[in-house]
Amino acid sequence: MVVIKESHLPGVGKKYILEETESGDRIAILLHIDGVLEIYFYEKCCENPTSVIRLNEEEARKVGAILGGVFFRPTPTKDLEAQLKGLLIEWYELAHGMPCIKKSIRELEIRKKTGVSIIAILRGNTALPSPEPDIVLKAEDTLVAIGTREQHSKFRKAILGEG
Repeated sequence: MVVIKESHLPGVGKKYILEETESGDRIAILLHIDGVLEIYFYEKCCENPTSVIRLNEEEARKVGAILGGVFFRPTPTKDLEAQLKGLLIEWYELAHGMPCIKKSIRELEIRKKTGVSIIAILRGNTALPSPEPDIVLKAEDTLVAIGTREQHSKFRKAILGEG
């Protein structure tokens, strides 16, 4: 259970302390009466904050909205995997030097070697859904791929050269 302690600081504002995160760290949030927000991060090992972030009122509200899930609410992987009957959709950013750069999907034999299907390529501001096998992969492309966990593991090794 998440426990947050609240303290009123007369003439300053309110202080909220998350005593222990899942990783054992602590977070203190100081909300000033003028809307300024300070976030103090304490690593498990340390008495003094290791990071401090100061946000004005507008920035604090925007970050609060993001944290509250207003713009995006992630779907836990296990839930999504269950909905897709064991399939996962993964995004892979291609970097210079990867073995797949300047090669076509056909040439790489992605589906044959790994079982993964490339369902889209994000290139700059352009989305290429259901890319043709002859499309050549470029550094900075983002591949959207679907497959099982095992297939994605094969893909990372065979196509991206990881592990």
